[in-house]
This record gives sequence, C-alpha cells and structure tokens, in this order.
Amino acid sequence: MPKSKRSKLGDLIKTKKHGLEGKKNLYQQIQSNVEEYAHVFIFSVNDMKSTEMKKIHDQWKHSRFCIGKSEVMAKALGLTEEDEFRLNLHKVGQQLKGERGLLFTNQPVEEVVNWFRSYSEGDYTRSGNTAIEDVILPEGPLKQFSHSQESYLRQLGLPTTLKKGVIHLSKDYVVCQAGDRLSPESARILKLFGYEMAEFSLKIQSVWSQDGSFVDLDSETKENKEDNQGPFKRESFELAKYVADLGNDEKMVFIEEKPNTFSPRLTRARAAASKILIKTPDSKTLKRSKSRKWKL
Repeated sequence: MPKSKRSKLGDLIKTKKHGLEGKKNLYQQIQSNVEEYAHVFIFSVNDMKSTEMKKIHDQWKHSRFCIGKSEVMAKALGLTEEDEFRLNLHKVGQQLKGERGLLFTNQPVEEVVNWFRSYSEGDYTRSGNTAIEDVILPEGPLKQFSHSQESYLRQLGLPTTLKKGVIHLSKDYVVCQAGDRLSPESARILKLFGYEMAEFSLKIQSVWSQDGSFVDLDSETKENKEDNQGPFKRESFELAKYVADLGNDEKMVFIEEKPNTFSPRLTRARAAASKILIKTPDSKTLKRSKSRKWKL
C-alpha cells in the first residue's frame, strides 16, 4: 500500500538560509569592494525604508551599498590594528554599530557629503514612533472617502456616521498630540489623511580613503557648531580661563578689558554676595568694608 502524502513533513518557508556560506560571501565581497573603490563611507539611516533605499540605489548605480550584518562587515574590515585589512580600516570597523552601513564609491568626498546632506524624503510615520505635532480632525463631512470605507474608519476609532451616502465625523477627534507615542490605529489614520511625520535621510559619519586617511565627519560638524554659537558663549569661555580658586572662602577674578566686544561682567553686588575680590586691570583691588561699601 502506497504511503500517504499527508505524512510527509515539509518546510512552510521555501527561502533558503544563507548561514555560514552567506557570511563568507559577504566577508569576501566587503574586502573586494575595498580594493576596487577609492573611498569607504560610513552612514547611518534615519527611519529606514526599503522603498526609499531603492531610489538611492538607482541614483548611485556607480557605487555599492552594504547594509546589515554589521558584525560580519566589521570583521572583514578589522577591529584592531593587528587584524585590519588595510591601514586604519579598523577605525571604520569600530563604527559599524546599530543601523549603519557602508558606501563604496569613486566619487569625490565633497560631492558625496554635499549630496547626502541635501537629500531627505518625507514619509508616513509608523506605530511606536513619537508624534511631532498635534493633529485634530474637525467635525464635518469626509468627502475624500467613499461610503464603503465608513466601517473601516469606525474600526480605527473615528466617530463616523453616514448621511446621504457621505461619511461625517460626529465630533472633533484628537488623533495625536506632540510627544505622544503613536498607536497602530493613529499611524493608519495619519496615513489616510496625508500627514507625513517621518523623514527618511542618510547621515554620513566618516570616510576612509585608499591612502589610509580616516576622517570623522560627524565630530567635525559638532566642532563647527560649537565655534559658531555666538559671542556670548565664546566670551564666557574666555572669562572662565581667568578664574582661579584661592580657597573655600575667597575667590579672585581677573577681568580683561576688550573694546567692541560683549562679555558678561561680574557686578559688585554679585561679588559682595559671593565674597569675591575683584582685581581691576590697573592692579587696584576693591575691598569691602564693614559698611558694605567698596573702597580702593
């Protein structure tokens, strides 16, 4: 008697697992890309979407992107100076953490950085993300929806009714408020009404070149921001250089006169309250008498 086919065990998923062979192929592919391309960029992704990544792939067909399997990619590049594939590549491997990827390209560094800084695409947010604005749907007709969608909108929590074949909101409905964590229903409502609260973008973190040079672009950006924070922060930082502690009870502050610049001045009232002696540029010290008046 033939065996029944029902007794056979089969896999529900027909996709093959890459396993160890897949990791070896990725390992070899990363090293071959290092030899083929002039620059290796490390980038991070904000609000990862496969459809948006495909658009970037189409515009950068002359380059190669590698995302995922960060541990394998880092191992291929090297994590220490002893096992690095090329000079200073271990610095790239150490930055491959979280949602980060590699871009192999022969394009100039300045061109790559400027392109990715200017690229961003608005998109609909997902459930679990944080709302960035208040969204309140006003009471009234919803003519953009057909009458057949009324039951679906009601399932999402909207107070809807049908009036002469047109969907109406029976009252104002608060979808979300800024700072709220979005539920799956709220995220679907925002998408139905066209509210884009997410932004897909790629941020260049650092770059490695064939000559062995490595530049951390993220730290350079932070330094430029600190240098351009206005005169108040620069002057207050310079003023702090002249402060020296003389003990628990007394402090002395040396203030230099700088023409045409703004700097925070230590008033005599604040100095008296803090038991501080003020020394002027002409080396005259102001002392406080018992009557709380200042004398030279």
